[in-house]
Amino acid sequence: MKPHWLAISCGALALLVAAPAAVGSTVDPIVNGSPASSGEYPAQGFLEIDEGASFCGGTLVGSTWFLTAAHCVVEPGGPLAPERLVVGLGHTNVNEITDVYSVTSVDVHSSYSDPTNDVAMLRLGRAAPYQPLRVIGIGETALWAPGTPARIIGWGTTSSGGSPSIDLLEADAPVRSDEVPSPAPAPLSRGPIAGSGL
Repeated sequence: MKPHWLAISCGALALLVAAPAAVGSTVDPIVNGSPASSGEYPAQGFLEIDEGASFCGGTLVGSTWFLTAAHCVVEPGGPLAPERLVVGLGHTNVNEITDVYSVTSVDVHSSYSDPTNDVAMLRLGRAAPYQPLRVIGIGETALWAPGTPARIIGWGTTSSGGSPSIDLLEADAPVRSDEVPSPAPAPLSRGPIAGSGL
């Protein structure tokens, strides 16, 4: 087993990624939030796909490892080529991000089937100087149990169907069980958990 997949297997939810709900999802997307303070989340990254054609969020979980949602980096036929991806770190406003990293490999969970196991690890072309977030372990169930208060962050929309924010937003929401029936607010418990002080 690859070392970073061990971390994902022991973690399981990119809680701080706060990626938009998958296309065709039957749950309501999480929207709105308050602007994050500059420097508050240095491990939060902006994943640009195909020179800005689309984007997702992600979290630095090692100096060269970036955790994101698998649905952001796959297309029919497999993972996107690394050269189609760029990660920006170090700023809360996407227009002011200047610390940019190439991606050298894309590793999608071997059992990914949207929305199950919706995680991917990207290897960055160079080490990032920011403190990575630790991946919460499988034994730390109190931190990711349904109903536990959690902080979500991302550059998502500020209204349902609206445009994405250029500023990193934060909001508090309870972790939800994967068994919550639709239509419920978007589940926060899919994939790996990366977090600090949850």
